[in-house]
Order: sequence, then C-alpha cells, then structure tokens
Amino acid sequence: MPIIKLMSRDRRIFEIDSEILKCSSTILEMLKDFGVDAVLSLPNVNSVVVEKIIEWATHHRNDPLSDDDGNESENDVSSWDADFLKIDNSTLLDITVAATYLEIKGLLKLIKKPFSDLIANKSIPEMRELFEPKNEVTITSGKGEQARKKSRRS
Repeated sequence: MPIIKLMSRDRRIFEIDSEILKCSSTILEMLKDFGVDAVLSLPNVNSVVVEKIIEWATHHRNDPLSDDDGNESENDVSSWDADFLKIDNSTLLDITVAATYLEIKGLLKLIKKPFSDLIANKSIPEMRELFEPKNEVTITSGKGEQARKKSRRS
C-alpha cells in the first residue's frame, strides 16, 4: 500500500502505510480529494496524539471495519487496549477530539467508557476547568483581547 504523509498541528510529518489508517473515514476522504502524494494536514491534532492514534491503528489494522455502533460490553476490552488507555485525562480528551475529527469508530468505541467516567458527576465549574484551554487569557481590556487572539494563532 502507498505511504501517506500526515502533518500534525505542531507541523511534525508522519509517514505511514495508508492501509493502517483505513479506519479513518476522514483520512480516506482526504486521500480521495488530495491523492496519496499530498501531505495531509491535521490542524486539530498534535503530534503526541497522532502518535497514539497511529499506535492504536497499527495494532488494530487487521480488525474488520464496522459500520454499526455495536453493543460490546466494556468488559470486552483487550489487555493491549487496557494498557493503551492508561493515559492522563488531558491525553484522553485530546484523543477523543481527534478520533471524532478523524471519524475512527473503533477508537471512539474504546474510549467511550473512560471518557464517560471522566465527565460523570462533574459540576459545571469542574467541566469548565476540564475542557477550557490552559493558555486562555482572561479578557479585562482591549489588550487582553489582542493577547487572546495572539494566543489562539500560536
């Protein structure tokens, strides 16, 4: 299979066999639109998360692709997947966002339970703290707005 190039938000390039990422509907559409020779930009995904997704997709490359939502029990998680899920909350959130953006159904099924556990019984302030960007600037003046816009561009 052809080797494709992915560029993460932090501009790191990953070269990977396209067969490994057949689990991503978004990547497949990008390949149709831009071809296998293009560098496929993933502006919403940092390099750490791209590595984790490649790790997961490589391990699951021979799994059958499924269009259904399945009702597998949470107990059906393999030991490899259980080890894969031993990550901090921030990485779990980032992988959830990336798997949603990339439309990787198998990965979304895997992280559904830990993600649900992460947000269960949280108050509104706790949810805000969990989901707000860490480098957000509080706006108190026109200068704060400029700093906030600059922070978003970086």
